[in-house]
Amino acid sequence: MQWLENRQMAGNSGPVLSAVIVTSAKNGNLRRTIAGLRNQEMRSLLEIILVTASTGRQIPRDLDTDCFFGVKVIELDPLTCRGEARLCGIRNASAPVVAFVEDHAYPDDGWGEALLGAHTGLRAAVGYQICNANPASAVSWANLFLFYGPWVEHAAPAADILLPSENISYRRDILLQYGDSLASFFENDYVLHMDLRRRGFSLYLEPAARLFHWNIDTYPAAVFYSYMNGVIFAAARSSRWRVARRLLYAGGSFLIPFIRAPRIVGDFLRTGRGKLLPGCVPALLAGLLAGACGEMTGYLLGAAKKELLGDATAGEETS
Repeated sequence: MQWLENRQMAGNSGPVLSAVIVTSAKNGNLRRTIAGLRNQEMRSLLEIILVTASTGRQIPRDLDTDCFFGVKVIELDPLTCRGEARLCGIRNASAPVVAFVEDHAYPDDGWGEALLGAHTGLRAAVGYQICNANPASAVSWANLFLFYGPWVEHAAPAADILLPSENISYRRDILLQYGDSLASFFENDYVLHMDLRRRGFSLYLEPAARLFHWNIDTYPAAVFYSYMNGVIFAAARSSRWRVARRLLYAGGSFLIPFIRAPRIVGDFLRTGRGKLLPGCVPALLAGLLAGACGEMTGYLLGAAKKELLGDATAGEETS
């Protein structure tokens, strides 16, 4: 089994998998995340890394973590950016494979074993099959397909495809090659995935590694999150682009809903969830429009920043 080989890679004495959870200590869903990890067959070889803002709140002490190989709690300044927090998790992990799990996402039984079995060869990253943890809400389903559409209830393994951000696993040794620059890549994994492929590594989706994701289920929060996700995505994607290219993409942002909508409809149909689509249309439209506005903002803010800096990095343009 591959996870036993990973045990040998770890020197026969360390964990085979480190689960990194960047969390707010006040998040009550964390208990359910830990419970999902506790149900893994290889839990005694699973290391838990909890990265949290030091806000005076404490990680709950009744999480029942004695079954794991070990648990580390890393407290950071509340103003630490997401990329830095995730990089901190990587650096404090001990296992050869590091799996990021959000504190509102819950691994299904067999998730860890399937994940480790898929980490072979030049696969730098392995993604999970994403399922809905709060399926009673149309807004929840809309947000699940907005942010995880291609990976929702994906029944077949898939190689060399782009993978989602946040809930994903990586080979630690490959990530450490990036040094401090990894923090900026971690603001949105899309940029990292493109760079990994450029370096000759492959990406893989393992459907047997199922993760249930709790989605935003109210309109105000959904619109805000879609907007902010668009800002972060565009800023990360275009960080090394020339000003002219940023402005071009900002001007074309109004096309984004027309590009994404058919893909999302296709994902609803692929998963057999087509009957849910009519009820999800209002939330989908709101999310698509908010996301497009966010991307426009991200491209324009980056363009303005580059203009102020004299476009000092113009020679570093990447796609």
